[in-house]
Order: sequence, then C-alpha cells, then structure tokens
Amino acid sequence: MWRDREAACRVPAAPLAASLRDPRVIAFLLVWFGVNILFGVFSIGAGDVDQAIAWQAHIGGFVTGLVAFAAFDPVPMATGHGGDTGPDSAAGIH
Repeated sequence: MWRDREAACRVPAAPLAASLRDPRVIAFLLVWFGVNILFGVFSIGAGDVDQAIAWQAHIGGFVTGLVAFAAFDPVPMATGHGGDTGPDSAAGIH
C-alpha cells in the first residue's frame, strides 16, 4: 500500500484545462464556491468586529492556487522525448 502512495507522488498533475472537463472537478468547484459565498454573505462579525470572514480573499487564494499549481508541481510533465523525465530517472529508480 505504501508503494502505491509513493508511486502516486511521482505522477504529474493533470493540466487545468483537462481537469475542468471532469464533472467531479466541476461539482467540487461549484460546491466549494457556493459554500464560501454562503458563509461570506450570511456570516456575522465576531464580538466588536464589524467585518465578517474575508470570503473574497479565500476565493482569490483558491483561484490563484488553482491557476499557479502547475508551476509548483514537483513532478515535470513528460516531454515526449521517449525517455523517463521523472525526478528519479537519473538515479535509475523505477
């Protein structure tokens, strides 16, 4: 089982365009945005604070992370040169 987890971290993330065609991803995004907007619109301030949760910042951070994720993915996408391009290819680990 731990080998499956170890192998999963070597798989590059799907491109954003491909992910946005997956109905599960679309459902998650709709629920996530809906919950954040509902909590933001219907929340009340805590104590003497007039400002409620900064739900706009949560949505902005989520969108930024979604768009920028590929830049931080530790596993490079295959370039199509016919060889291994993963992080362990030089070490001969498969």
